[in-house]
Amino acid sequence: FDSDAVLHDWAAPLDIITPGIAIKSYPCCGSTHPAIDAMLWLVEHHDLPPDRVERVVSRTHQRRLRHTNRPHIRSALDAKFSVQYCLARALIDRQVVLSQFEGEAHDNPDVRALMARIEALPQPEKIPDDGEHFGADVEVFTKDGARFAHSVSRPLGRTSANPLPAPRLEAKFLDCAQRSVTRTVAERALDLLRRFDTAPRAAELTDILASKNISIS
Repeated sequence: FDSDAVLHDWAAPLDIITPGIAIKSYPCCGSTHPAIDAMLWLVEHHDLPPDRVERVVSRTHQRRLRHTNRPHIRSALDAKFSVQYCLARALIDRQVVLSQFEGEAHDNPDVRALMARIEALPQPEKIPDDGEHFGADVEVFTKDGARFAHSVSRPLGRTSANPLPAPRLEAKFLDCAQRSVTRTVAERALDLLRRFDTAPRAAELTDILASKNISIS
């Protein structure tokens, strides 16, 4: 064997640095994430209440469209793989979180009505730099004749070069943590995690999580 072939670029850089840890921003199929990022950008930068929207066109690579073009969902699991459902939730709720994929949330009549105005199409062929075909183009057409568009080449959090912004990461942590502990405990844990590199004892985190404020379901 040739050890140089294995070791010549060892840790240059470490994978934990580049490409880094991938964080799944939303609790649904990763192939829907670029389109969700684009929609959330649009609702943040433009006045887009759902009742103003005439229709939405989402374009993703055919490789990722095959399993996410689901305009007629029948279950919570189906919703996780439906780009139409995810975009409708992003437009109506201005976020995509766990509760939207639980119980009968997928049968929300306002969401269903908006889904009918969302069209999922294949993205024009592009040659991605990373071979992942992980982009999306989203267009929103309003009833007053306006058009808004945004493109995402790679979803937030996918690599260290395109990190999930701290407020979004912290909101995700709180949404997930409150499934097991109270809001108070989750916020105390988050406060410690922000300064974890200077904490005198790592066990402080387990002390917080084991406190009496844990919720029991």
